[in-house]
Amino acid sequence: MFTGGMRESQQDTIELKGLSARGLKHIIDFAYSSEVTLDLDCVQDVLGAAVFLQMVPVVELCEEFLKSAMSVETCLNIGQMATTFSLSSLKESVDAFTFRHFLQIAEEEDFLHIPLERLVFFLQSNKLKNCSEIDLFHAAIRWLRHDESRRAKASSVLCHVRFPLMRSSELVDSVQTVDIMVEDVLCRQYLLEAFNYHILPFRQHDMQSARTLIRSDAVSLITFGGTPYTDNDRTVSNKVYRLPDITSRQFKELTEMEVGCSHACDRGAR
Repeated sequence: MFTGGMRESQQDTIELKGLSARGLKHIIDFAYSSEVTLDLDCVQDVLGAAVFLQMVPVVELCEEFLKSAMSVETCLNIGQMATTFSLSSLKESVDAFTFRHFLQIAEEEDFLHIPLERLVFFLQSNKLKNCSEIDLFHAAIRWLRHDESRRAKASSVLCHVRFPLMRSSELVDSVQTVDIMVEDVLCRQYLLEAFNYHILPFRQHDMQSARTLIRSDAVSLITFGGTPYTDNDRTVSNKVYRLPDITSRQFKELTEMEVGCSHACDRGAR
């Protein structure tokens, strides 16, 4: 730029667009001392300067700092930095943290400003930990109500909430009473699907869909009850067995049900 015959070599003043003075100062200090002092107030400026000037060691230091500083309060902001500067490793850390603490993060003000695509990314995932579907529904509704223009996207968001897995009382008391569920045609269909799933338990095996899949990133098989259903034996079992994974060759007996059952089906148990 300065010695290769480019126009900057003839200028007295050169504007480095995309760099802040604070970020550049940290880069210059690092060039002389091999040290950089970071905090949440300055790290975005430093990271922006390091990416712009291709100072890989400083970028790596910023990434490590942000990973160590991740919390419920900072997670979404750090995720935005990871996206802005195309830091895949940092983004993976943010996603993993969000999956573990989604409901807490959903209470933060920053949650209301995440893009639609990010919200859908989390809601459709099987990696969400310790989240009931009714709590995910409330989080989604909170996001939708923050901006009136989002209501048009209600079905695109709520199609990833697994209504059939809610309790009947939750569907009646907390879901069908929400205006969005009544006014949006597709959302009404999601609610009807859930009611049918509860009303017709013996036909659930024919109603399987993405919304009836239990949230889990571990695949296993669980059997509930059953009956020989022969002329001589029509007893219904209350036994529960689990096959931990596809490589296992032996079922493990779990706690028995209080009442036996048969002719029911579900998928994706953990």
